[in-house]
Amino acid sequence: MPGWDSLETITQLHGATQIVGLGLLALVVAFAIFAAFQLRRGVWPEWLDIGQYQLRSRGFVFAFAGVLALLIVAELAALGYGLRQKTLTVAAEQAGAERVQRVSAESQKRSEAETELQRRLEAAGLHSRRAAENADRTLKENSVL
Repeated sequence: MPGWDSLETITQLHGATQIVGLGLLALVVAFAIFAAFQLRRGVWPEWLDIGQYQLRSRGFVFAFAGVLALLIVAELAALGYGLRQKTLTVAAEQAGAERVQRVSAESQKRSEAETELQRRLEAAGLHSRRAAENADRTLKENSVL
């Protein structure tokens, strides 16, 4: 499937299949409400045979069965895309957490390296000051003699 590894594509397809399923469900509910109101008013539609529990119009039967089949397919597709979306979301969160850990470790190493460099510079500075002091002492001692 195209875009199966893309979280954005999966999210869009999941939303689209849910909207299609919702639309088909609304169509089924609208038909049920229409039939219920017709029956409450005492109007017996010619396509509905209550005594035999049959629908007389084959076109209506096939249309209703098609809508139900499409509803089931849409809901199964939405389920599949929803599961894939969760999988990709977890993978993205793990990748983000690993990236944060890696950046944190690099930052800590850089900080340790900077601390070590600063310590060495301070040690070198102290060493050079001591050498300068020793040189001054030696000069003073030589000048006194």
